[in-house]
Amino acid sequence: MGPRFDWVEQIANAIIAESLTALAQRINPPAPANSVPLVVFNPVAGPRADLVAASVPVPGSLEDFVLLDDAGNTVPFQIVGRHVEQYYRAETEGALLSHLLDMGLKGRILGMAIQDAFMRADTQPVRLDVTLSAQGDPNFSLIKDVLPQVQEAIVQNPSALFDVYAHSPTKFEIEFVARAIPGFGYRTFYVSRPTPRAAHRPSRVAQPALSVSKGHPSLVIENEFFHIEPNHTDGTLTITDKTTGAIYRGANRLVDSGDRGDLYNHCPPEHDTVVASPDKPPQMSVEHGPARQSLRMELHYRLPAKLSADRTTRIGELVDENIGVTVSLYPGVRRIDFRVQVDNRVRDHRLRVEFPTPIVATGAQADQAFDVVTRALDLPRRDQDTATWIEQPRPEAPMQSFVSIDDGNIGLTLATRGLPEYEARPDADGDARGTTLALTLLRCVGWLSRSDLTTRSGDAGPEKETPGAQEIGAHVFEYALIPHAGNWRNAIDEAHAFAAPLRAVAVPPRLPGDGTGERLASFIETSPREFIISAIKLAEDGSGLVVRGYNIGDQPIDARIVLSGVEVLSEVEGWRRFARVARANLNEEEIAPIELQDGREVQVRVRAKEVVTVKFEE
Repeated sequence: MGPRFDWVEQIANAIIAESLTALAQRINPPAPANSVPLVVFNPVAGPRADLVAASVPVPGSLEDFVLLDDAGNTVPFQIVGRHVEQYYRAETEGALLSHLLDMGLKGRILGMAIQDAFMRADTQPVRLDVTLSAQGDPNFSLIKDVLPQVQEAIVQNPSALFDVYAHSPTKFEIEFVARAIPGFGYRTFYVSRPTPRAAHRPSRVAQPALSVSKGHPSLVIENEFFHIEPNHTDGTLTITDKTTGAIYRGANRLVDSGDRGDLYNHCPPEHDTVVASPDKPPQMSVEHGPARQSLRMELHYRLPAKLSADRTTRIGELVDENIGVTVSLYPGVRRIDFRVQVDNRVRDHRLRVEFPTPIVATGAQADQAFDVVTRALDLPRRDQDTATWIEQPRPEAPMQSFVSIDDGNIGLTLATRGLPEYEARPDADGDARGTTLALTLLRCVGWLSRSDLTTRSGDAGPEKETPGAQEIGAHVFEYALIPHAGNWRNAIDEAHAFAAPLRAVAVPPRLPGDGTGERLASFIETSPREFIISAIKLAEDGSGLVVRGYNIGDQPIDARIVLSGVEVLSEVEGWRRFARVARANLNEEEIAPIELQDGREVQVRVRAKEVVTVKFEE
């Protein structure tokens, strides 16, 4: 299954990148002189503020750049990487540059288009910097400005040395927080030369990581919503929600236990060894940047190597298991992001991360396909009532992208990317009561099915060994914590945002007027908040556009869908206004027509928990 998931991810990412690039070029927002537009797309409801990771090819004359929003305001960002490919570097006398100038007049050198060029005559030797691109057309207006300067310098001093440097655009990997991104839409930012308005250019590079081993007194990270402080002994966190005042202690505890189950069911060994803390204090460091604050921890666990021959206990010499944890906060984003890297070297075990809370909850809410369901925390007792059950009651349960608990006043939501199993269990420590959320990161087992489990009666499939399911090797897990007031409805937007990151596309220069020219827009607007969009796609029969959504609330609603992108795309070649709209089933077969207002707006009644498919046709 690993290669299959890799193929799906690679193909999907390639399609997404090509599609967003084509869309950004169609939009072609107006850009100030000497700037690179960066279009940031939001695939979920908005407006939204979130971290953006962008790759921006920058010509040589723009390398000392600032980032501006569509209103010309500077945006703090940090550089996390850079790469440039050198094509040619040599010192030569000016009199020997005639062949290079002849090629330059034609707009191409080494078969590539001249994208940018500038000369520094106040240096020795004179610097001639040329940016070449294998794609796009030559920038003739720039060439006509720069080449005469070079020719004049040569005439004045034919023996002057020139340092000629031809290279690709420098690809900068940057991070920044993009604010007010419309739902199902985009907003444009600009990599640009500093302007007088941006003379106070914000910090571009994060402060170096500061390690506790060097005696730094504080490893706290915080933004306007959360204060996070690590425990220096075990690497757990104390999280304070500044909005509600709630404090969550012992958060993000990594707990490893045995697993004698199979690919269908978890089954703990009769005599388990549970490891709930590293064997020594973790190494920690912090990084404070203009777009992101991160706490990094290196935890060292020692775990039993495998199960015993009779599968009742964990045995073997203790094996080193290295776990890296990165906790990140962003200004203006009400979410705590986690990235966990595990180098798994042991077998027959389950690794989970736990979040104890002071919340006394009776149930947990988890999103599923087209709904959010509530599951009680109390399980049926394992007694005569369950004796005939094929599967005995277990606390683990499935989710799609988030699980949430609350007590009516405060709540905690755990959002994930591709981690579908959670447990919510009631806790009691003396008079103190609460609820712990646990998230499964790894289940490592060696059998497709077995008939000797205590959690299930009989086989669930063929008794076949699956050594690959021991998951030996490196793994990366991503999840987010969202403390909040009230219930899950106050966290669902952030949970969906975490599952669908913002994406940024750098737009190459194009001809004026070749596109819509809108700097920001939403393609589809919906209301009320209870109406959740699950799909926006071309109709299977090619006749129009399908918008699908569902009512996540408990009462009927009148859902409003507006194709606001009609104005954005009205000047794009091939775009057509829709002439009619119909309600359809999941197979996109028409059920009944719906009134279409102004070629772009409909209103449809949606019952509680109902899925609705609306088909727009030309």
